[in-house]
Amino acid sequence: MRVALLVFLAGCGAKTPPPAPARGTLPPLPEVDGPPTPWAQMSHDDRKQYMMRTVRPTMSKLFRSYDPVRFADFGCHTCHGRDLNEVNHRMPNHLPKLWPTGTPEQRRTVEEHPQIVKFMFSRVRPTMRDLLGLDDYDPETEEGFGCFSCHPRGDRP
Repeated sequence: MRVALLVFLAGCGAKTPPPAPARGTLPPLPEVDGPPTPWAQMSHDDRKQYMMRTVRPTMSKLFRSYDPVRFADFGCHTCHGRDLNEVNHRMPNHLPKLWPTGTPEQRRTVEEHPQIVKFMFSRVRPTMRDLLGLDDYDPETEEGFGCFSCHPRGDRP
């Protein structure tokens, strides 16, 4: 009887959950849609609601799946800074300065922080771009969504 019960329970999907990914492992790229209205046409209140209802939960899950310890307290302040209300959520704000591709400073950043750079470039950047419904950054026109949409440029005051 016990053997039959164990076999029955094993067949009912009582499976061990898969192990959590190791910290720093790249999570899958989430499938997301852009806002219902183009970002540039949204009012401040509409942007705020979209950020709270769609962007924050999506990005929180993405960051926490990359490093649940470092990003345990993920929230609006993670990107917009603790002074987000004082600066009216302006970006870029407090995030680390980044440097244009090919500069010695940019190469040093990639060498010193390869995992987070890979995560930011291959997961965060495209997810935010798609959530905002924007095109990729074009260095010639300096338009579109890219690293400098959130991070200050180190080569500019």
